Amino acid sequence: LTMALDLGFSEWIYGFGAGLFFLGYLLLEIPGALIVQRWGLRRWTSCILLGWGFCALSLGFIHTSTGFYVDRFLLAIAEGGLFPGFIVYLTQWIPSRHRAGAIAAFVLASPVALALGGPLAGLLLQIHCLGLAGWRWLSIIEAIPALAFSFLVWFLLPDRPTNASWLSNSERAWLELQLKEERQPRSKSTQIKIAQVFLQPIVLALCSIIFLANVGIQGFFLWLPTTVQRAAGLSAAKAAFLSGIPFLVAVASVCVCSWSSDRSQKRALHIFVPLLLSGLIFPITALTKLSFGWLLFWLSASSAAIYGFGPSFYLVPSLILSESAGAAAIGLINMFAG
Repeated sequence: LTMALDLGFSEWIYGFGAGLFFLGYLLLEIPGALIVQRWGLRRWTSCILLGWGFCALSLGFIHTSTGFYVDRFLLAIAEGGLFPGFIVYLTQWIPSRHRAGAIAAFVLASPVALALGGPLAGLLLQIHCLGLAGWRWLSIIEAIPALAFSFLVWFLLPDRPTNASWLSNSERAWLELQLKEERQPRSKSTQIKIAQVFLQPIVLALCSIIFLANVGIQGFFLWLPTTVQRAAGLSAAKAAFLSGIPFLVAVASVCVCSWSSDRSQKRALHIFVPLLLSGLIFPITALTKLSFGWLLFWLSASSAAIYGFGPSFYLVPSLILSESAGAAAIGLINMFAG
């Protein structure tokens, strides 16, 4: 809200920069998933976080739209392999009957970060020190955790259960046996090779679902602060604070949906219902005569539906494909999420 005003960026410049992010994001989706599947998560994620932190840091020093475009594109390349890599990583640790809850714990990082990040951003935007505006300090300070975690991940994160010193021998043996039994071929679909993944109807259907869902999702969170500010007539700091409310609702939704999915094992139902509700509820937020209270209510309801389908959705490839093919499928599907 303040960066665009300070640098004279139009909505078009901001939107184009946001779009460039997703273009760069596509490049490492499949490679990132396959790298984690073959060589493990620790070194890969450490490099991602290091690049992520430097890109966030440099954003605090841009002065032109070109600098904004370049930084967003490089940030996307740094981030692109993270999400599919972590989904693959969870399949290497968590038996499938508990996996929706595990994916939910990871997916929850996004709405929790946005819920806490809104109020935090509102406070950081008020910093004016050393001749730097608040939005620059926001970017600089929020780069620090990524840089710090790059070193923590390198030294502390085990790639597989066999590397986990905090598991006892019996726990390690039990977990490895459970995962080994799940990797045994259950049907012809699990024998699909990586090159065949891109032609599988179920994979293409999942790509279509996530593509269409994210058309609404990206519009939801990219312009949420602007929507709230214009509707409420508040300052940028207060609008950023209130923007965290819908994401708090999303946290509860993800917890409930993942618990219900693992309990019932009805994965398709827990994908279909939230997506259906998203399509019905989100358009209501575009009504021009809504009071601010009702707008915030419907934004919160939209957030609950939008995030609720994720844990069950990203579980599907690991249930129907082999380990390598499943990793490639997760990378391909998440390309369409961009």
